[in-house]
Amino acid sequence: MRILIIALALFITTTGFSQGIIDKMADLNCQCMEEKGVDNKTSTELTNIMTDCLTQNLIANLAQFQQELNVEITDQEAMTKVGEQIGMKMATYCPNTVMALANGSIEEEVEAFDEENTFSGQITKVSSDDLLTQLFVKTPQGKVESFIWFGAFDGDEALLELRESIIGTNVTIQYEELGIFNSKQGEYITRKIITGARVN
Repeated sequence: MRILIIALALFITTTGFSQGIIDKMADLNCQCMEEKGVDNKTSTELTNIMTDCLTQNLIANLAQFQQELNVEITDQEAMTKVGEQIGMKMATYCPNTVMALANGSIEEEVEAFDEENTFSGQITKVSSDDLLTQLFVKTPQGKVESFIWFGAFDGDEALLELRESIIGTNVTIQYEELGIFNSKQGEYITRKIITGARVN
C-alpha cells in the first residue's frame, strides 16, 4: 500500500464502512509499527514495515474483516478505500507514526529528484519556433546548458505562471537525453529533454 495514499487520506472524509474492524486494524497497525520502530527509516523501509503489519493483522482478523466490510481482498479499488479509512484512524491512534510515514515519502521524492539527471541555475533565455521551446540555464560558475521543453512535465505549471518574468528565475531542471535526428547532418544529435522542473 502506498504511503502517500495514507498520508493524503488524512485530509479526505470518506464514509460507508463499518468502524469496528477499521478501528481495530488501525490500533493494531499502530502498535505493530511502533514495536518495529519508524524513526530514522527510509520511505522504502517504512513501506515494508507498513505492509508487513497490514498483512499480519489482516490475516489474523480476516473473518471479521470480510464479515463487517463485505469486501473481497482481491478487489483493489475497495481495498484502497479501506486503506484510506485505516490511515485516517491511525492518525488518531498514533499521529507521530503517521507523520513519519508522510515525511519519509516526501523526503524520498525530493531526494529522487535531486539524484537523477539535474541541472540547477538561472534561466537566461527562452527560444521558441513553431514546434520547440528551449530554456537556457546558466550556473553561478557560468556554465550554460539548453533544455528542450517538449511536452508536459512535473513542475511545468510553475514555469507557465511566470510567463514573461521567467527570465532570471532560479530553477532545477530534471532531464533525460534523447537522440533527435537532424536531416541536414544526416545523424542523431543528443538533446536534453525536460522531464521535471522546480523553481528554487
